[in-house]
Amino acid sequence: MGELCSELGITLIYLYPKATRPRQTLDVTTFRRPKLGWKTTVLEWHRQTFYKVLHKELFVPLLERALKKYSLEC
Repeated sequence: MGELCSELGITLIYLYPKATRPRQTLDVTTFRRPKLGWKTTVLEWHRQTFYKVLHKELFVPLLERALKKYSLEC
């Protein structure tokens, strides 16, 4: 597992059980932009399609659009 992560440039962080405070900070800083991007992309899609139901066939294309538009890089 360690070799694969090194090859892919992934850093694993071990958190002790019940370590909620560090996790919350990590969650906010790491996933804020993708979460905001997803929320904004789905809202835009709903407005364009007059609030149709989002079916699973459209999930991946919308997620891809959100990740391109709101990438993790600042």
